[in-house]
Amino acid sequence: MKQFQHKIADPLGLHGRPSKALVELAKQLNAQITVTLGTQTVSARSIFQLMSLGAVTGSVVTIHIMGGDEDLAFQRLQCFFKDNL
Repeated sequence: MKQFQHKIADPLGLHGRPSKALVELAKQLNAQITVTLGTQTVSARSIFQLMSLGAVTGSVVTIHIMGGDEDLAFQRLQCFFKDNL
């Protein structure tokens, strides 16, 4: 299992557009991907679950990657969060 943390810098937080793009990326990868904020953990393959986190600017989320192509998923997700959020 791999994981990393990311501080949301987008002024709108984890809103619709990047959530949709994250879901699309997660569905391309062969790994279980979850996002945690506080005590709530959700699947990165569900836009509704991602939006329910309520991650605003400054929130620190933890991304967990397990199984499948976790090395590739780790690299792609780190780039995604850096570039989009």
